[in-house]
Order: sequence, then structure tokens, then C-alpha cells
Amino acid sequence: MYATVSNAAYIWAGLKGKLSAAGASIAHVGFGLLLVGILISSSKKEVLSLNTTIPLPFDPTSKENPMENQTLFRGMRTDMGKYWTTFVNSDSLSADGKISYYNILFESKDRKDSFSLYPNLIRNSKGQQGFSNNPDAKHYWNKDVFTYISYARDMDRSDTVSFKPYVVNVKDTIRYSGGYMVLDKVVSNPDNDKYHFSPADTALMAEIRVVSKDSVQYKARPVFYVKDNRFQYIADTLFAQNLAVVFTKVLSNNQLEIKVKESSDMVPFVALKVYQFPFIRLVWIGTAIMMIGLVMSIVRRIRFTKY
Repeated sequence: MYATVSNAAYIWAGLKGKLSAAGASIAHVGFGLLLVGILISSSKKEVLSLNTTIPLPFDPTSKENPMENQTLFRGMRTDMGKYWTTFVNSDSLSADGKISYYNILFESKDRKDSFSLYPNLIRNSKGQQGFSNNPDAKHYWNKDVFTYISYARDMDRSDTVSFKPYVVNVKDTIRYSGGYMVLDKVVSNPDNDKYHFSPADTALMAEIRVVSKDSVQYKARPVFYVKDNRFQYIADTLFAQNLAVVFTKVLSNNQLEIKVKESSDMVPFVALKVYQFPFIRLVWIGTAIMMIGLVMSIVRRIRFTKY
């Protein structure tokens, strides 16, 4: 605070408000605000994700406190103090599946605010094990809600159940232990609530009707597409039936290869860490002012050097 106030006073009293010569003082004002922002945000940060469900047993070497990481099951609205939180879904937007995004819905209990955050996990490559978590944040004028995934169900799970391939035509039936599924149709370059391909793409979506033993119907929509001269596919998972369905090949005579996996180890959940940082904007404002002062000083020095 002294650095901020004294340098601002020097610009006013010492330099008589001459901003063109005040680059160094402006930079010091910004640096002072930066330190104030760090001090307030760090000392007054609040953990919002106090566990109210099932605490996960983190590795003893982990720095995570199980009681400060809320366990969220997919589709289950969970109490998080000021908010209701819901793990909506997860998806991989990279072709190799190394980056997984998690859609977390926050709803304030006073019903005045709701927002979604998308923290992600990046699978380490080049022979290294583990994941790196990439956070996401909601910005307000006086605070930031900062969140990251500290654990996800599929991080270190090894599912030994394999996919079983089926060669089918449209209207063919595939049976599984909980019922049967019918390939209703194949859609070219689907553009719907789940996929958004354009007419210029090369994509096929298999629309599969899944009927359980109790006659409840579900819909699976796996996709097979070509990108960068490589065959790719997007699996669809029906957690209510413990099914994963993949459209893997287009064969001769208009036949398709559909792979199906049944596994009871599909219940998705995540452990979520959420902080609230007050007045974090001071950090960014201070940084911006500091850089402006630095640039002003550089420009002034260059001008003096020329003359």
C-alpha cells in the first residue's frame, strides 16, 4: 500500500502530473497493486468444495485433503454451501483422447446465478504416467470461483472387459444381457444436439435404439468419421445399462461393424476442488498497470537516446 500511495503521490506532487515522465512510478503503482491483490486473495481465499458426500482416499503422498474435495456423481445434484453443483458430463475433444473435459454446473441457492465450468485433465505422454489438471474459473468484479478436477473415475481405472464386434445391416438386432438393440438408421454428417458436422465433413452416425428387459428405451449414437486422413470414432455410453457402443467400420454391402462392451465399472464420478479468491482482479489490474509503466519507460528512454 505504501508503494502504491507514495508513487501515486510522487506523480502528482513531484512530477506535477506529467505522465510522460512517470513510467517508472506508474510501474511501481502497478507492482504495489499486484502485491496487495496477492496478499488479499491468498489470505482470504475460501474452500467451497467441503465434502458432503463420500470422501475419496487420496494417495498419502498427495497434497489433497479428502474433506476439501467434493465427490460428484454424474447427473446427481450435490450441495456445495452457496451452490448446488452437478457433474453434467465429460467428453474428449482431442482425437487421441488425451484431453478430457468435465462439464460442472454451478447454481446459486438464491437462484440469482448459474454457470458452467469446464476444467480438464491431460494424460501425460512420452511414457509418463498420471494426469495434469487444467483449471477453469468464473470471473466476477470482486472474486473468482476457481475449480479443478483432482480425481476422475477413469484416471487410473483399468477395465478388463473388451468390446465384442458385430457385423450388421440397418434394422438388424444385437442382443446383450440386459435386452437388445436395433440399428435404426445411419445419418451422414449429423448436425444435432450432440454433434455438429458440416456438409463438407466425412462423418456417419449410427442411430441405435436400445430396449432393456423392462421395455425402457434408450438411444445410442456412436459416430465414425475421417479426419486428417485417419479413421476416427466417437463412442456413446449408456450408463443406465452399463453399455458402451462404438461404430468402428464401414464394410461392403452397406454393412457396419458395431462394437459393444458391457461393464458394471462405468459409474462416472469426479472429485472437485473449488476455491473462491476475493479481489483477484487487483492482481490483473496491477499487472496491467505495471506493464503500461514499463512500456512508457522504454519509449521515453528510446526517445532520449535518439536525441
